[in-house]
Amino acid sequence: MNVFNRIAVSLILLGFIVSAVVVSLLPRPAMAWMSSILVSAQGSLDSTSQLIGAVVGLLAAVGASLLLIAELKPRVRHSVVVTQGATGTAELTNESIAVRVRRIVESVPSIRDVSPTIVSRGKSVDVLLRVTADPDVDLPQKSEEIMQAVRVEVESKIGIPVKSLKVTVKHSGNGRSPAIPSPASLPKNPFRR
Repeated sequence: MNVFNRIAVSLILLGFIVSAVVVSLLPRPAMAWMSSILVSAQGSLDSTSQLIGAVVGLLAAVGASLLLIAELKPRVRHSVVVTQGATGTAELTNESIAVRVRRIVESVPSIRDVSPTIVSRGKSVDVLLRVTADPDVDLPQKSEEIMQAVRVEVESKIGIPVKSLKVTVKHSGNGRSPAIPSPASLPKNPFRR
């Protein structure tokens, strides 16, 4: 899509440049030519040609709008700038940060599984963690412990500021199925005869 956008914008700009040069250097012939096109179009204007012109105009407007949206849409970054100096730039991939975050969170006691998502913000990152924890874990304390461990690892050891950090915790089933009450232990239904 990026190559298509560049080609389309280049062709549009090239057409605009040529038109501007022709109109500025030869204003009378350019205006006479445009006037003759408009007069001939007005003379042959019937409902069919008006409909065709409306359809072509709307398609061009929709195409230009889609091209503009595609061009203005923010690009997804796959790496984070760690250091930037006069001699060059050092970047670390989001995947590498995710591996380090996974390793540090899995080392926290009572954590069974973690799925980190790292979003680059240029020189900082957003971290989203989906964590599976033991069912008897104290959620506020464990969440704070995880967030502290991630901030120390990413900000202190890797050197990348954490812009936002979100932890979503799910309790593990611990391999046990929930107890199903027996019919005898259920209260009798007063509405049943």
